[in-house]
Amino acid sequence: MKWFQVIIDDKNRMEPMIMNSNLDWTIIRGTTVEDKPAKNKITATLDGKGLKFSITNSDLATFVVKHLTETTFLKQAPTVSN
Repeated sequence: MKWFQVIIDDKNRMEPMIMNSNLDWTIIRGTTVEDKPAKNKITATLDGKGLKFSITNSDLATFVVKHLTETTFLKQAPTVSN
């Protein structure tokens, strides 16, 4: 699990830089990304409630593209799953 701590440390350095910038940002946190057909059901949450353990790559891509122009999660960091 030592490798996982490196990822968490990197996230903890990166996110404050983004959050404290003058940019419009959304940090999208995906659960385990699976190469499976889209389920067309995406749960996005800020508090972790209702999350499943995975999301398909197609559904994650759909969410990301949608939120390039939508401001629902502007300056927030939702976690998404199917």
